[in-house]
Amino acid sequence: MGGVWVCPFHAVTGWWCPGCGMTRATYEMVTGHPMSALGDNVLWPVAAVLIGWVALAWLWPRAPRLTRVPLGVWYGLALVVLVFGALRNVPAFAALAP
Repeated sequence: MGGVWVCPFHAVTGWWCPGCGMTRATYEMVTGHPMSALGDNVLWPVAAVLIGWVALAWLWPRAPRLTRVPLGVWYGLALVVLVFGALRNVPAFAALAP
């Protein structure tokens, strides 16, 4: 598939960042290929829910407790993203790379 942005981090370092493949995954989901989207980036569903949640909180400011997420959840999410970013650059976990 042509015309997709190149990750600047990957272009400079040669390593896969946690976001590498998100654009391709979004394209695959929009065109109706959910399994291909998961192959491009396993964290795509998490990012989509998070972006949707933030957009809903922004568009509907009186949503009950929509934006009150415990701090531990954010720390856990940050840890998952960091571990995912590290593992997708380890040859034993090459399946995580886009």
